[in-house]
Amino acid sequence: MTALTPVYGLPYPDALDAPCDFPEDWCAFTVAVDGVLDRFELGAQRVIPAIPIAKVMITSQVVVAEGAAFPWDAVAVDTAGWTDFDADNRIITVSRTARYSVVGAAILAPTGAANSSYILSFTGVSNNDVEALCRNTQDIGITSETDAQTISAGTDIAMFVIRNGSAGNVTIRSASLTVFWHADEERP
Repeated sequence: MTALTPVYGLPYPDALDAPCDFPEDWCAFTVAVDGVLDRFELGAQRVIPAIPIAKVMITSQVVVAEGAAFPWDAVAVDTAGWTDFDADNRIITVSRTARYSVVGAAILAPTGAANSSYILSFTGVSNNDVEALCRNTQDIGITSETDAQTISAGTDIAMFVIRNGSAGNVTIRSASLTVFWHADEERP
């Protein structure tokens, strides 16, 4: 009677197994362990020499239309080749289906309309829209992030702002968008 280990469900011989069954049970165990180690190795290879991550930034003030993707002007880090400013400076494109998190932050100029608000959001991923209220007295800082989620290869991720209570362009003093890898697949 073969037993299974917790978590990975690896088969192993137990005390009720007949002695003549031990070689087959042991071989099944070693094959299952090899499978687990192969998955570990694939995961390790994904983060050597560096964890897949890309961070783009706006370093000089820019004005964009409400709801338009931010035009990034600098790449802070890109270990996975997910940015190509010659093709499109508004997106990060993941190249492999896996579990990722996305974090965005922006410093925005006041709208000129007190009690209007900004909603910071992303394309290509599921996120909770974060809203910041403008008191029209100082710059508005807003940050939004996602939980780790599965994102398909080829997905374009962009960041944008929607204004409530006022209309028009949005002045971005500075901003950043970061996409980073967690794992190849979800584990319990």
